[in-house]
Amino acid sequence: AILSNFDHYPHVYRFLDKTGLTPWVDEIVVSGEIRLKKPDAKIFEYTLKKLGLLPSEALMVGDDYEKDIVGAKNIGISTYFQKNGDSLLPILYLLEKGL
Repeated sequence: AILSNFDHYPHVYRFLDKTGLTPWVDEIVVSGEIRLKKPDAKIFEYTLKKLGLLPSEALMVGDDYEKDIVGAKNIGISTYFQKNGDSLLPILYLLEKGL
């Protein structure tokens, strides 16, 4: 899933379509569309519900420590802090190992 704090949600959908990522994503949750923002626990809970997952079954990969990582940890989601521009290989390794 993609969970974004972007206010103008149509832009997120256009961007994902343009990059070809949309078919690879099960759910797209944009704060501007549902009026909730990270790190509010409700937006994480909403996303988990859409995915049919428990917090223990999810991994939040985020580039904003306070909003993404702290917010997800507060409800029991495993996290990985990804600095912009860093390699995605550590994340792929985590996914291969089942978190």
